[in-house]
Amino acid sequence: MTSQIIDAPLSWQAVAAIADGAQLSLSQAALACIAHAKAVVSAFVERRLRCYGVTTGVAALADVLVDESRQSALSHNVMMSHACGIGAALSVPETRAITACAINNFAHGRSGVRARVVESLVDLLSANLIPVIPRGGSQEDEIPHATTGALRALDSIENFETILAIELLAATQAYELQNPALRRAAATDGVYCSLRISVPAYADDRAFAVDIAAASRFIRHTALP
Repeated sequence: MTSQIIDAPLSWQAVAAIADGAQLSLSQAALACIAHAKAVVSAFVERRLRCYGVTTGVAALADVLVDESRQSALSHNVMMSHACGIGAALSVPETRAITACAINNFAHGRSGVRARVVESLVDLLSANLIPVIPRGGSQEDEIPHATTGALRALDSIENFETILAIELLAATQAYELQNPALRRAAATDGVYCSLRISVPAYADDRAFAVDIAAASRFIRHTALP
């Protein structure tokens, strides 16, 4: 499977590929963006400037400056306060997609996180060491909505694939009703023949669920012209 390199914001197709097992790596440009953002945050700390959630408290304590000796504890406590969840665990593809979205977010160079943290997430994906993430978790406004956003993106992709699958099944069936004497494009014939390997023509009524699933897999895994 093709490896995805973060050198620009990931497309939804790239996130879907990573969810299915594709590898992910960081370009030197992405690493430079991460390092620059970390340097900016470090400068805020060294100069004792206000930086929300880094040198100040959060929420109602946003105006309270935190002493440098306690800033690491602040970061740890904020993280731990959100490291909880309830409900069934997300699937492996969902968790891989969420991790990819988090890496993509950090690679923009806006978070100030250390490069080693992002590289560790990449290493987890590469080794397919997938953490267990409960489906219901914190959605506080002071943290990125990577989990919620990734789940909604995956739902949208799946719904879109289902729509495309239904359209493809209808078009394939209509293709058989054309006058065979008419000239057909080779690429169209190729798609038709490939799909018919897994989805037979409709001679009688039958349930569509299995065919829609097969057409969805065809769309996702076939390089269409």
